[in-house]
Amino acid sequence: MRDFIVEGGIGIYPVIVFGLAAIALAVRYARSPQKGDLALLAGVGIATLLLGSLGTVVGIQASAGFIHATPEKWLFLVGLKESLNVLVTALVAVTLEVLVATYGAVRLARRALA
Repeated sequence: MRDFIVEGGIGIYPVIVFGLAAIALAVRYARSPQKGDLALLAGVGIATLLLGSLGTVVGIQASAGFIHATPEKWLFLVGLKESLNVLVTALVAVTLEVLVATYGAVRLARRALA
């Protein structure tokens, strides 16, 4: 896991922070669902995805920027793999957020029907 984070580079850290915040907000929402919390959940989740995309693209650009400097062109693929760690982190975090938030939304809907 440590290697996964180190390979992701500096761009993975904001994704981890926002991803953990998104999951924490989703857990709070699942425990005590309120209609007004959905906008915050959506915003933090989207920010996590955008940060993951940005970190991935910046990593790919950095990898591509060094292609001319090395005869081993296949090293770009190593950089691509490492850059994709940032996006994977964002997707995992947002998937967990959505699953937990869905549970809260179901609770809210059942409460409204009762």
